[in-house]
Amino acid sequence: MNKQIITGPNVIEKGNIIMQESVGTGEYKGDKIILAHDVFTGAPVITYKGRTAVWDWETLTKGAIDAISTVLALEE
Repeated sequence: MNKQIITGPNVIEKGNIIMQESVGTGEYKGDKIILAHDVFTGAPVITYKGRTAVWDWETLTKGAIDAISTVLALEE
């Protein structure tokens, strides 16, 4: 099995399995969303319209820092 480096949300190919633990469910525009996390890394896993995407922590952290920095700049 080749180890893939994830640099953003990675949509898992159909037929592949990812070990995940359910966190909850939601809805977006009338479609169900399943929220989970990767059992091994704890990274967020989102299933929507039958497809699953996994985020990596580096990209998620950078996005959060950028968002906070933007809010702080607007507050100045």
